[in-house]
Amino acid sequence: TKCGDTEMAEAWFSQSNRNVISYGSMMKMYNLTDQPQKTLVLFEQMKREKIEASHVTFIFPGETSKIGTRRSYPHSADFR
Repeated sequence: TKCGDTEMAEAWFSQSNRNVISYGSMMKMYNLTDQPQKTLVLFEQMKREKIEASHVTFIFPGETSKIGTRRSYPHSADFR
């Protein structure tokens, strides 16, 4: 993904009616583009907006371990 693609996706996301699908799509993009901090920021925002993660919303433990937060997010499925 090129930098411009990421910026376009972020612009779309900031103007969209966010739901679990849009959050999951953005988190996946951040994981694929090696930006785990942004994945965690979105996950926290999702929780603040009371959008419940589904079984297909992932935060990959390997990605969070890159930034030293594996203890905070040890699982990729239980977000409640």
